[in-house]
Amino acid sequence: MFRGNSVIVVCEPNLLGLEHAPVNAAVIEIVLEAFTSERVYFLAHESHLEAVNELLTPAARERVSTEAVRVPRRHSHSLLERAPRAMRLLSRAYSMAMSTQPRLLLLTSCQADTILLLEGLHRLRRHAVSVQVVMHSILASLEGWRSRNPLQRAFDFPGVLGLTRSPSTQFIVLEEGIQNRLMQRFPEVALQTVVLDHPIRPGPAVLGRKLSKPVSIGFIGQASRSKGFIDYLELAQHGAKAFPHELSFHAVGSMTREVFNEDTSGLASAPSREKISTEAFTRGLQQLDYVCLLLDPTHYSLCASGTLLDAVSFGKPVIAYAAPVLSECFERFGNIGYLVRNLQEAKEVLSRVANANNAAYQEQVAAVNRVRESRTVKALAERYRAFTALFLASNLPLGTGAMPPRLHSRRRSLDCAISGLVLKLSTEDRRGLRHADPGARVAIELAAGWLRRAQQFSSSDDGGVARHYSLVDGWGPSYPETTGYIVPTCYQLLDRGLGQSITEEAIDRMVEFLLCQQLDNGAFYGGVIGAEPAKPTTFNTGQILLGLTAAASRTGDSRVLKAMHGAARWMQESQDDDGRWSRFPSQFAYGRGSTYYTHAAWGLMEAERVAPGHGYLDSALRHADWALSRQHPNGWFEQCCVTDPTRPLTHTIAYAHRGVIEAYLHSGDESYLRAAARTADAMVMLVGADGWMPGRMDHHWRAAADWVCLTGNVQMACNWFLLADLLDREDYRQAARRCTAYVRRTLLESGHPGVVGGVRGSMPISGEYNRFMFINWGAKFLIDACLMELDGTQIIPAPERSKEVLVSFEPTLPGVGPDKQTSAFIRPRFNSSRVE
Repeated sequence: MFRGNSVIVVCEPNLLGLEHAPVNAAVIEIVLEAFTSERVYFLAHESHLEAVNELLTPAARERVSTEAVRVPRRHSHSLLERAPRAMRLLSRAYSMAMSTQPRLLLLTSCQADTILLLEGLHRLRRHAVSVQVVMHSILASLEGWRSRNPLQRAFDFPGVLGLTRSPSTQFIVLEEGIQNRLMQRFPEVALQTVVLDHPIRPGPAVLGRKLSKPVSIGFIGQASRSKGFIDYLELAQHGAKAFPHELSFHAVGSMTREVFNEDTSGLASAPSREKISTEAFTRGLQQLDYVCLLLDPTHYSLCASGTLLDAVSFGKPVIAYAAPVLSECFERFGNIGYLVRNLQEAKEVLSRVANANNAAYQEQVAAVNRVRESRTVKALAERYRAFTALFLASNLPLGTGAMPPRLHSRRRSLDCAISGLVLKLSTEDRRGLRHADPGARVAIELAAGWLRRAQQFSSSDDGGVARHYSLVDGWGPSYPETTGYIVPTCYQLLDRGLGQSITEEAIDRMVEFLLCQQLDNGAFYGGVIGAEPAKPTTFNTGQILLGLTAAASRTGDSRVLKAMHGAARWMQESQDDDGRWSRFPSQFAYGRGSTYYTHAAWGLMEAERVAPGHGYLDSALRHADWALSRQHPNGWFEQCCVTDPTRPLTHTIAYAHRGVIEAYLHSGDESYLRAAARTADAMVMLVGADGWMPGRMDHHWRAAADWVCLTGNVQMACNWFLLADLLDREDYRQAARRCTAYVRRTLLESGHPGVVGGVRGSMPISGEYNRFMFINWGAKFLIDACLMELDGTQIIPAPERSKEVLVSFEPTLPGVGPDKQTSAFIRPRFNSSRVE
């Protein structure tokens, strides 16, 4: 997909001159940073090309080719006037994208007719090109007045967006809150939407600037009613009278005609009636201490604020109304200034600003800088690369030779969406759980049946288990990583006579599939079958190693043993000196070297069990030690998420947690058990009476999502079941049962084969994690948790050939009270044959 000399086509179909030039320049640099082997071909109006080119770095300019084009008149109300020129422009860009690899067209803005014309191009050319569309302020038109004329309503933005059905189109919104609002209005469209935080091109912030009197407060950007300029004028008049020596008020930017006659007497410097230069804007912004953002929260619930980003790029704290993006910044990064609900509260805040000390101000500046760092080109490039690679992998053009001949055609119809299943499930889910708990045994049969169908109907038809069933485009391709650790779960089902859908033959096909995917050096690629760039990946290799060790232990097959040793040795050889794995990260995940890789290290622990004496356990424990060096005293792990390490998913927290538990069970080292108890104690407090647990958590263990990551629930249930036996903690056991029951209550027992017995990515299904998908690892971990619940105890005697050791230590683990003392003797699982 991404090969040398390949080109990504970027098109700006609407804007002129400097408008949105900073964000478009940043988007281009993000693309270049994300895919270092590609060039960008940029089509835009000549004036916009010049503006963007001035903002690009010299290195970026060398990789960008440009073409000046005529763009439609953006403010024309006549579709007949705009459409022909827009069609010519889009056809030009579309044709260019068809002749490149990858076949990707990125539109940096859109109008309603742009979406309509794209839909027509998709249908005429049979989805030959994958298209990404960046949604700017156009989304604001989803709110408010609409014409009563049915013809006009059919072609306005809400009407056109409601018609969008092509899975070859992916929408990019610039704030998470925008996606959440879009989910409420257009859930069918939201499942085609991803979030890329609005990029920031850091300005020349005045480092070390001290707060002195008078404190400079400023309005920046276009002075208009929708931007809150009228409220700012009233605030300035109040502040200038109440604090004449402590505060001064300014406006940096230009006025719109609607505010020409407003009273600006409270301002020390008023906005210009003419457009000002970039240099003048920069000078004015640098002199401010605070930026005042009294933005209309309704307007900014569906579009990002460039004004906020200007403030952040220059390191300026804010005084602001609680628009969604601002509330999110406060929650994620701390105190970036003052958040108020109305003008009266803003006036009350002025006294605090007038009496603020420099130390408090510097704390606010530090929080603003954290926002800056999270939205740099480099930081966002990893996120863009991850979701773009997944999008392209799931949208390979049909009949182009991009997929091996053995892969059968994927259905591209939207049967489920058209039938209303998307709306039905998302609506029902938001009302809460509506099903009774079917119990552990029924849930096992349902989930096992879903896994078997996922293998049978995988779009790559190769013996692996499909990554997911999507309500958009059906069964996905096989996923080697999760197929790997599904294998030991299937063996457990066979041994217990449960999961009647799972047969020995089905497991053999999974193992054979894994053997076919291994590289000559022993590693495995990241991602699903057909995903590119195809690169060896440490995490996926360790996950697959869990399946290879289970198969090797059970069958003794020499081919499987050879594959197991190959994977284990590659992981040893690719490990960093400090114990982490940073050289071969997943191209579909954030960062290099993460603490949740302890779950991959578990694969090495199991390899040591099967074949002792190769140093596999030592390598695994070195990584576990590195992970513990990144654990906070409260049990929270740094660098522990595939997308946002500041708010990790319960899924990846549970990965890290399980790896630490396994490090104890395979080594007997008390420090791992202590660390596992710290995390378990913190998370058990977040489980509701019905098993609800937030899908993301911040470093204070505060909820950072209003949806449940169902996989994280059952993973943590497994962890709590294990620790409940190790530490005799009934609170762990009860939390595990509640979390497992919660997930069981989401199961569907009738309906489409793709949803019956499947585990949603999120609850509600419209939540952020694997939106509108049923995922195979969710089913796997649900089965594991249900088996643990049925078993009652999880500390299993080791095989007879293994030597058992009793380890004695004082029961002083955190959170263990006098009534919940640990047994003085705990039997670690050094050589257990069990793999979950």
